[in-house]
Amino acid sequence: MQELIKILFSKRKILLILIFVFAFITRLYLIYNTPYQNESIDLNIYRDGGQLITNGINPYNYSDKIDIRNQLRLDSIAFNVWICETQERWDFYASSNLPLSLLFYGLIDSISDGNSTIYRIFFDIIDALLALVIALILLRFWKLNPSFINLILLLGAGALSPTLLLWGAIFPEDKGLQILLMLLAILLAIDRKWFLSSIFLGCSIAFKGLGVFIIPLCLFFLINENQKIHKSNKKQFKLILLYLSLTFFFSIIWFLPYMPEIFEMMKKRIEMNLGSEVIPEHGSIWVIVMNIFPNKWEYIKTFSIAIISILWGYAFLFRKVNIPALSLFILVLFVDILLLKGSMDRMNIGLIVSMVFFSFIDIKYARILGWYTIIIGFYLYYPLIRQNRIDESVDGIYTMGYLILFCLYPLFTLFDKKIELPT
Repeated sequence: MQELIKILFSKRKILLILIFVFAFITRLYLIYNTPYQNESIDLNIYRDGGQLITNGINPYNYSDKIDIRNQLRLDSIAFNVWICETQERWDFYASSNLPLSLLFYGLIDSISDGNSTIYRIFFDIIDALLALVIALILLRFWKLNPSFINLILLLGAGALSPTLLLWGAIFPEDKGLQILLMLLAILLAIDRKWFLSSIFLGCSIAFKGLGVFIIPLCLFFLINENQKIHKSNKKQFKLILLYLSLTFFFSIIWFLPYMPEIFEMMKKRIEMNLGSEVIPEHGSIWVIVMNIFPNKWEYIKTFSIAIISILWGYAFLFRKVNIPALSLFILVLFVDILLLKGSMDRMNIGLIVSMVFFSFIDIKYARILGWYTIIIGFYLYYPLIRQNRIDESVDGIYTMGYLILFCLYPLFTLFDKKIELPT
């Protein structure tokens, strides 16, 4: 067995192909055995969005082709009683994603004619590619020696990731593509392939918007020489401007056909997830806090965010954490802490991106985060196995555990005087 593992690790291309095939087949098996998820509410919303695109309707202009909108709402494809109850509700949810997401659904719809299984197979392919890219990053930067335990880590981080399998294959979700775009943007920036990186970064902004939080990380890897990013010369400054301009172009180009109506949708989505009047739902960690302290949860949230922000800011100023660490913290802060109505599929974006690239901050700590996602991640399946349903409070507990580990990292550096990272 050990000899076989050594051979696999030495033949990286073969190993990556095997991981892709294994990830794809595993997800295909789960799709085949969960046909009842073909009509899940999120998948129906994606399919409705795809229908808008293939019918040449501006998704964000509710007065565009009203008759066809009404027909799409009432047809048998992607019909959900609650979503389709009113035209106003259907219009909002069918167009509740950013342009590149809707165009992606439109591409699938043009091939599948709204077939839910084909949608899921598309998501399967994307998630298998994501598993391959995660494995590639771990092999390159996590310093994994050939061993059975590291092979498990390699598979568990992507191909057999408990959260990606549950919230991607069993429950059909498209967030794997958002994670993939972000990982590729960062990876290509590390390799100084700035043009390709700007394409993927721009697309990651146009797909779910969250790519904007990794711009500092991409710039750090792209222009950093001897880790002196704040001392950029004229040549580097020109590269920054060019990179940001290209990123802007490759993101805004998807928005242009839908302006200005798209901004109203974006405004409403932000208002639904942020603000003092918003009540946490789904897999948000604040659901747990609100259930325990119904009258004090907002104070606890504000105090907690202030404390961890001060902690990370202090650690950064005193060179205990570097720019990649701060960039990942801001991503996690927004996606997993500030947004109040996210399910595990959206939480995964912050968790997986931060875990995968934490190796540039602390490899040992990255492995701790990685093993947490694998070992504790299987806890998410408990209600599914015992009660045949999802319990998003369990997702919240899992996310809270990861966030405690992640957010307390500066304390580890403060008490370890040997650690001092350049910025």
